[in-house]
Amino acid sequence: MRRYQAVLILHPDLEDAALDDFRKNFNKLLKSGKAADVRILEDEKRDLVHPIKKIPRAHFWRVAF
Repeated sequence: MRRYQAVLILHPDLEDAALDDFRKNFNKLLKSGKAADVRILEDEKRDLVHPIKKIPRAHFWRVAF
């Protein structure tokens, strides 16, 4: 079985409800693509080395499947 990782960089001002909805939809997407053993490796807010659209922080989410 091949192993994959996805790194998602999300806006830091997202509300918890919107973030949870995104996670659920992303997990549904992975399951519909027959992904197995979905694990969250990192889930935190952190400073970016280079700002994206002048935003210096982001919600960093790394998923293995």
